[in-house]
Amino acid sequence: MLKELDGFRALAVTLVVLFHVGFYINAIPGFNEIIGTGYLGVQVFFILSSLLLSRQYLLYYPQTTDKKQYTISFFRKRLLRIVPLYLVSSAVLAILNYQNLTFSLWNIIKYVLFISDDLHINVVTWSLLVEVRFYLLLPVIMEILFYLKQRNVSVFVVPVVIILYSYTYRYVQLTYFNDKDMLERLYSSLSSNIDCLGWGIIAAIIFEKYKAVSLRQNLTVPVILILLIAIYAIMHVRYHHYFPGLQKLIVPVNNMLWTSLITLIMLAKTTIFNKALSAQVAVYISMLSYSIYLWHLPIRVYIDTLLNKMMTGGLAKYMMLTELALVIVVTMIVSALSYRFIEKPFLKKKVA
Repeated sequence: MLKELDGFRALAVTLVVLFHVGFYINAIPGFNEIIGTGYLGVQVFFILSSLLLSRQYLLYYPQTTDKKQYTISFFRKRLLRIVPLYLVSSAVLAILNYQNLTFSLWNIIKYVLFISDDLHINVVTWSLLVEVRFYLLLPVIMEILFYLKQRNVSVFVVPVVIILYSYTYRYVQLTYFNDKDMLERLYSSLSSNIDCLGWGIIAAIIFEKYKAVSLRQNLTVPVILILLIAIYAIMHVRYHHYFPGLQKLIVPVNNMLWTSLITLIMLAKTTIFNKALSAQVAVYISMLSYSIYLWHLPIRVYIDTLLNKMMTGGLAKYMMLTELALVIVVTMIVSALSYRFIEKPFLKKKVA
């Protein structure tokens, strides 16, 4: 796996965590804008996932003799990656919060099968429903891509159509709908997030086509330029800004920028950014990123509730950073244990 992607995965989970712990630090100059970028972090996750899976398909699927078995193996590996921790974390949180949940057999079945999240056990699991739909769509999309390629049709046609569909859906929702469910459709529906699947496929195609080109040494300047633009875009990505005028382009522009940045840095290989993104701390956070993603918000809620009960009048301002530190430490400890005893055993089976 490309080590630079570890850094982007670490960045993505950091953006999500900052969003969910934002009220602790929104008094710090500059953080008030950054903490609104949790949704962008999820988008980066989607793009990275699409890139990695699409690249595997581009590399190995055409050469395999048993394409049916390859597809079955693909689904097996993906389910081993996300299902064990999803079920274990959900079970733990359901037991801890059973008094506030309404269970039914049908809702449990839909939750376990990634059909819907009506149980509302963990706020962040909506993205796993989208991710699983990506898994179901990707083999079909790649089959169409290979079919068109054999007929000399550009391989970019399929991902571009996907991206245009997603942006058309988003534009229609923002322009013509104002019902109470519109924001939820924009935030968590497959249609509004499927552009990330398209961008990941484009990044994989470009990387495979140009990874051996000697121009990789001359990409530092465009990387810096796109990075600066992306940082500026991050500072203006807060969700309530989507509505007026050209702000409808915020998510499309951000996804395009981050796809460009990821692709350029993968191709560059030797820039300072590659070294930073491949640093041990980034690799470690990336390794724990799935556990961090699933555990951090429940931990924040439980610690906040516990400390509020212990302190009359709620949390004092001077306790905010102390609670933030406690949330981070507990999240990292739980995530490390979660990775060691839940994720890692199944990752070994995934490789086998």
